Amino acid sequence: MSPSTILAIHAVIALCFAVPMLLRPSFTSGQYGLSDDASSRYLARLLGAAFLAFAVIAWMARTSTDVAALSAICAGFTIGSAAGLLASLKGQLGGSLKPAGWSIELIYAFLTLGYGSAWMGLSR
Repeated sequence: MSPSTILAIHAVIALCFAVPMLLRPSFTSGQYGLSDDASSRYLARLLGAAFLAFAVIAWMARTSTDVAALSAICAGFTIGSAAGLLASLKGQLGGSLKPAGWSIELIYAFLTLGYGSAWMGLSR
């Protein structure tokens, strides 16, 4: 997958998660079966802020022609997405999430493969 394609897709996905996590953390947590307490809302908002940063970085980088910068961004998002996939799988398989939680694993798997492909393509 080309860097511009995966970056644009990631920007949209990240924004779609960031906005509800920042504005309605209780709703977002509830969709995945997480508890609705002050700590959960706090962590959801922090994660929403991180997703917003990812969305901005991905969107702004999508038109870059700087191979070194794109390679660094794709490497970082590959490793981060793989870590997110492993963490979310542990939570899902441990019974922490509702069945809707599988959507998170699918998204992280897609991003890991997409960024990995883009990163390897830039390394040639």
